[in-house]
Amino acid sequence: MSGIILILILATWFYVAKKLSRYFLNSMNRGKKQQFSQVVLFVFIFILPVLDEIIGGLQFWGLCRHEAKITYISLSINDKEVLWKERIKKTIKSTILIEESVVQWVDNKTKEKLLEYQEYDAYGGWLSRVIAFNGLEHPYIFDGSCGVKKELDILKKQKNFNLVFK
Repeated sequence: MSGIILILILATWFYVAKKLSRYFLNSMNRGKKQQFSQVVLFVFIFILPVLDEIIGGLQFWGLCRHEAKITYISLSINDKEVLWKERIKKTIKSTILIEESVVQWVDNKTKEKLLEYQEYDAYGGWLSRVIAFNGLEHPYIFDGSCGVKKELDILKKQKNFNLVFK
């Protein structure tokens, strides 16, 4: 059902964008210049509602690429039982709402910090938040989460430690 609604919204917006681009360039002389200008204006008007999500997606991709990493004490983590300590959340200023979670793990016996990593969650642009299909406000044009799951699994195998939640 939500897919049908989305298609109806896109079709309506396509029609509106086409009419607006024609309206704004109606006084221009007919020819190749008007056609080109109309296509450029149509594309701009059509992507305008998700432009914040496109720019935010690029910012999110850059953040995930450079900041999502694992920090660990290599000598202390081998053959240990590592206990989840806390998740510290903060909001990052961006075109869209991005939430950073710093996850900390400690030695189960000594409570010494052994492991820390960042995870990121992005929320959609204004259109995603207004429509909010199924009550979700996640981005429609990119995956709004990133973390170090693969790297953590590899590290667990290499260092032979167990993650414990209590």
